[in-house]
Amino acid sequence: MALRLPVIVLVVAFTAIPMELRPLTREGLAAALEMNLGVADMSDIVANIIGYVPVGIVLASRGAWPTVGVATAVSLSAEVGQLFSKGRSSSLIDVATNLIGALIGLVISGRWKARLRNETPRIGIDRRTASVAGAVALAYVGLGAGVTPRDAEEAVSIFLVAPRAAWLPANTRGDTTPGQLEAHWTFDRGGEDVTLDVSGNGLNGSLVHGPALVSGVDGRALGLNGVDQYADFGDPTALRLTGSMTISAWINSTSFPADDAAIVSSFNRRGYQLDTTIDRGPRTIGFKLADRWGRFMARYGRTPLVPNRWYHVAGVYDARARTLNVYLNGHSDNGCLLGTVTDKQGISGVDVFVGRRSDRVGFEFAGSIDDVRVYSRALPRGEIEAATKETTPERAVPLSATKPVGSPVLGPRGSDTACASSEAADARTSGLIVAFGILVAVACAGFWPTASYRTACLVLSFAAGFLLFPSVASTLPAYYHWMIPALTLAGGASVAASLRA
Repeated sequence: MALRLPVIVLVVAFTAIPMELRPLTREGLAAALEMNLGVADMSDIVANIIGYVPVGIVLASRGAWPTVGVATAVSLSAEVGQLFSKGRSSSLIDVATNLIGALIGLVISGRWKARLRNETPRIGIDRRTASVAGAVALAYVGLGAGVTPRDAEEAVSIFLVAPRAAWLPANTRGDTTPGQLEAHWTFDRGGEDVTLDVSGNGLNGSLVHGPALVSGVDGRALGLNGVDQYADFGDPTALRLTGSMTISAWINSTSFPADDAAIVSSFNRRGYQLDTTIDRGPRTIGFKLADRWGRFMARYGRTPLVPNRWYHVAGVYDARARTLNVYLNGHSDNGCLLGTVTDKQGISGVDVFVGRRSDRVGFEFAGSIDDVRVYSRALPRGEIEAATKETTPERAVPLSATKPVGSPVLGPRGSDTACASSEAADARTSGLIVAFGILVAVACAGFWPTASYRTACLVLSFAAGFLLFPSVASTLPAYYHWMIPALTLAGGASVAASLRA
């Protein structure tokens, strides 16, 4: 069987087929045209390169320029499709990295000139190949959409982080011993590039790209441009917390980014982060942690935040009670809870930042941050309320007045209200469904004894799509279900068209 067509069909399925449609926006188009490697996620770059290496290999027999042309056309088509696909981000950087992957595949094929120069790479289909393909197909029927490419990506990312985090010493205060104030950054002391920890613990930080020191709630505050300015406090053992903790700060946002705005972050799929977030719709407080296995847990606020207003925000994790709570201006602001709160959190092994997320760009804070405190204990509400009264700026208002006119009703506060799922389905699942159709067709071709094997491959690959319905019903949009047999048929058709008699 020639591999060219099945590989191209797979790449298109993984990258170009939308699962949930969204309208084209000016912001999305501008982001797609942005050629700035600084906003690209390194894991996405690596995935884009690796994903197109097979494209370069199977097209190599056509020559260098046809390979470049086809790879570019496929990648551009995929990026245009992603503009209308919820949960996907389109970018010209992806086109460039995809092309790099195809060129690498072309180079690899040059190493095997005797085999690959004169014809497309092929695999023989016999009963052994058919048995393997059938076994993998049956395994996918069992797993169905319960395991997505996003799950695999998260598992690999956590595995890559774990070796480093496993041997790093952690702070046991708040876990096996009583907690304390670990760091207190007022931004009143230090030089142009340094800010001092006034807690007495010496956890000083460096100011990156010259953030301004502006008027704060009491003295000076850290003024950030929301692009490339932040404070870096390194990765000291004292801030590698595994038990209870509290993070608090005064914030005044001049504007909000397209995604979350990190206030304090040591987050790398593990660790912790206090931010303002749009995860649940309107912008609210977000307090996010992960347990020792990397499983996500988060508490969201319920009061919509507005720019150009001072707020005191706090996130509290009580390991013993297994609770997550957030406070706004000294009052409980609990919205919904995502995940299961455990009795330990996992360290990330990355630096602690004020004003940006620790593992990627695009989550920068624009505005002023003041009086940041990190505790290795769960502060009770009374202490948090007292802290807000110590320094209350003129533009801070009571909680009852923070809800702007016309803001959505978020429902009652509650410590046990579970968040409704708002995450877009993983569009790359389309690629898995097409791959399932390919496996069924390969198994059919290996076992079918008559000359009508092509027709049998098409019929069986289409019918096999209906086997996935029970496992996808709860994980994929209902209107997408009708596409499943069509996608498995597309996979089967790519095999049927590539088979030799």
